[in-house]
Amino acid sequence: MSLFDKEFYPTPQAIIHKMTAPYAQSLATRTVLEPSAGNGAILDALSSGVPYDFENKRGEKIRLEGKASRIYCIEKDPELRLILQQKGYRVISDDFLTFTPEHRFDLILMNPPFSHGAEHLLHAWEILRSGDIACLLNAETLRNPCTAKRRQLAAIIAEHGSVEELGRCFAGSDHDTDVEVALVRLHKEAAGESEFTVDFGGFEQEKTPNFADLSASGNQVAVSNALDAYLRSYQMTKLCAVDFIKSFRRFAFYAKTFLNGDMSHYDQFDNSGSIFTAIIKDLGEDATEHGCAIAYDNFLDYIKDKAWRQIISQIGLDKYMTSTMQQTMQDFRDAQGSMELNKANIMALFQMLMGNLGNIMNRCVSDVYDLFTSYYKGNTSCEEGWKTNKRYKANRKVIIPNCADAGFMPQRYGYEEFFRTSIYRSLSDIDKAMCWLTGQNYEKLDNNPCRSFTGPSAEQASRMTISAAIESIRVGDQNWHDSAFFRVKAFKKGTVHIEFKDEALWTKFNVTVNKEKNLIGDDLS
Repeated sequence: MSLFDKEFYPTPQAIIHKMTAPYAQSLATRTVLEPSAGNGAILDALSSGVPYDFENKRGEKIRLEGKASRIYCIEKDPELRLILQQKGYRVISDDFLTFTPEHRFDLILMNPPFSHGAEHLLHAWEILRSGDIACLLNAETLRNPCTAKRRQLAAIIAEHGSVEELGRCFAGSDHDTDVEVALVRLHKEAAGESEFTVDFGGFEQEKTPNFADLSASGNQVAVSNALDAYLRSYQMTKLCAVDFIKSFRRFAFYAKTFLNGDMSHYDQFDNSGSIFTAIIKDLGEDATEHGCAIAYDNFLDYIKDKAWRQIISQIGLDKYMTSTMQQTMQDFRDAQGSMELNKANIMALFQMLMGNLGNIMNRCVSDVYDLFTSYYKGNTSCEEGWKTNKRYKANRKVIIPNCADAGFMPQRYGYEEFFRTSIYRSLSDIDKAMCWLTGQNYEKLDNNPCRSFTGPSAEQASRMTISAAIESIRVGDQNWHDSAFFRVKAFKKGTVHIEFKDEALWTKFNVTVNKEKNLIGDDLS
């Protein structure tokens, strides 16, 4: 039987570990070839995992395992090939020395026949485009360069690799031998350009401009230059989409010959759920002219919508908006996504948004007033204004029901130690409106509760959001606690009282609401 072939020497586990250890950390990204796979001892190790030590940012060493998933092998013996196939390994040839690869291997691990070691290693070096080789050789092959091939191999090792003497490492193994063995490692850099190299014609990839900084700077030249670069990338993306569609159309034409006319499983080529999958799906099995037009139009709608959303998001207004205004901005984004992406339209968007900034943010303040009213009508009062007009005023202390959570089923499980908030988004809307009125940056407020025995310091409390202040209160404590703009008090039944700390801010809030609602009278004292 072939298992007793004089050239069959299964690689001992200790030697496999030595061979594979330097590549363990990168095995997941490697495409590996084993040219004389035997019964798969090396492949088994690659599949089960090669241990290595990883040092984390704290300097701690963690034991991990690297596993290879893209493994291919070659074996001349038919019985051994059957064993490999039964194990699930991909056998791609039965003769390594005549093998010309179609795959792009970047790691070759080999234990070739000792009598032809030099020939096998030279062929491995020839077919490797770039990457690494680890090969076991009869040490005599290197010690006695008596042939042209051995001398050629010695020159390659001298320039591109290293040799480690392992001695009689196969002695005592399943099929032992007293041959002294050397481990050769070679590293090869890619020669010339890859077949996948793309000539971008001197075009440099543009960074996405920070539209918020640009619009705030007032530098029209900088804005114009950034938009030119941004739009160049957009135009090139459209051209590449056409190239992609044409390439897939050619692919479909030729591939259907050997796919038996079935192109329905396009997702086998791209299963990422990406825009490319969507394009291929739109093209249809036949990739007709009509399908190409549909695919391109859908792609155009997709990238335009993404670009407009990116621009509007970067301007940064929405993160300061209340929930209601964010939905309004979402509707605006949806409508804007159909507009042609060009400099004139982008500049018009800047001017419209920045010119209406005050109106947008005042609307957010008005939303908070409506929020107070929706919780409890006693939060506001109505007074007679000029003639028959009425003016509305939020009370300085506002009651918000169902806001604090003191615990799940407290009758059975008891109360938690600290309150939690159950309407976080609504509470953040209130803080955002106050930041606009006072000129503060909402993102600099502290949203982390201080759950300690002593509670937050006065300085900490002065930076807290309403939500953080509530969640810093112990259940049962009915004293007032400070946040950035309010004093807050929470109750076990879930009600929260908030009171404006600053009378001037309270007045400004009410004046802004009345102006936004087109009501008469500014004096709300």
